[in-house]
Amino acid sequence: IALSAAAVNDVAAWILLALAVALSGDGNSPLTSLWVFLSGCGFVLFCIFVVQPGIKLIAKRCPEGEPVNELYVCCTLGIVLAASFVTDLIGIHALFGAFVIGVIFPKEGNFANALVEKVEDLVSGLFLPLYFVSSGLKTDVATIQGAQSWGLLVLVIFNACFGKIVGTVLVS
Repeated sequence: IALSAAAVNDVAAWILLALAVALSGDGNSPLTSLWVFLSGCGFVLFCIFVVQPGIKLIAKRCPEGEPVNELYVCCTLGIVLAASFVTDLIGIHALFGAFVIGVIFPKEGNFANALVEKVEDLVSGLFLPLYFVSSGLKTDVATIQGAQSWGLLVLVIFNACFGKIVGTVLVS
């Protein structure tokens, strides 16, 4: 139950993050925030009503016990990359597009298992470490100076951890 609750918590966190990015804007115009928000909603609806039926069709063409056609795997990975590209163009982090595709993807069946099997090592062994290296290179801890800045950082980290734990416990 806790794992399912943590998954729901992650979904809520990604949605709230996308909403926060949309509402924060770039300071130029409130219309930019509105554009990001409405485009993000449109993207999610497009994925639910157009992309998901296509992915389900591909999944149905992969019967149990038979090897999965590599073309289906390549098409699916292409969809993930396209979704990431679109959300990046909209102004939401590219991870959100891939996350949405993961949420709408059918979890049961031969195709889901084969896809996870094919990409899991690549993602956890190469892409995830590269993402964190990139994130670390963009982080300059030296700019955090003074007790107030450090206190604010500790407060943000504490609230993030506390919210994650409490949210998971309450849902489970």
